[in-house]
Amino acid sequence: MSFEHHSNDQVRQRVGDRLRAQRRSRGLTQQDLAELAGLSRPTVSTLERGNDVSLDSFLSVLRALGLLDGLDTAVPEPAVSPMGELQQRSRSRAATPTDPVTRQWVWGDEQ
Repeated sequence: MSFEHHSNDQVRQRVGDRLRAQRRSRGLTQQDLAELAGLSRPTVSTLERGNDVSLDSFLSVLRALGLLDGLDTAVPEPAVSPMGELQQRSRSRAATPTDPVTRQWVWGDEQ
């Protein structure tokens, strides 16, 4: 399902429904999940109903259900473009201080 054109309330409701289904598929009660997550049962109930909970509570429930690694899919690391990598390298090279003692100018005809 695409969440793109849904309100935040609708997305929270769908996420809550999915978390409830995950909990039930593991044979857990809300109290069981709350204890595993270190939360209160009302917080788990609030989350499953699609109401606002803190991000920490949400992450604790994902962790307790073994779903936290799914965030890599939901929020992937940004890809670095070849041009971005080249720019980063040139910035780091330009920021490297040169040691005047070891970098002395020579003409090449000193002998």
